[in-house]
Amino acid sequence: MKVYIFEYIEGLTDYYHDGGGLVVVGRDALDVYMRKVKELNDEESEYSKYPVLRELPEPSAVFETTETEERIYIFQDAGCC
Repeated sequence: MKVYIFEYIEGLTDYYHDGGGLVVVGRDALDVYMRKVKELNDEESEYSKYPVLRELPEPSAVFETTETEERIYIFQDAGCC
């Protein structure tokens, strides 16, 4: 498995500042991202839903990991305020 780090992606959230950082743990970054975002969007939550991006930019960094659980971490852009 690998850890894919994306420093900044436009349109990652539906907040006013819609960009943010993304970390994906898995074998295929786009596949894991799309499945996990769907799971997040299906959960009832007071938080905003996440747009499903059809492609991801080249990652800023990729590392090997012994982690066995696929997951994503979305770091929303807090903006200027």
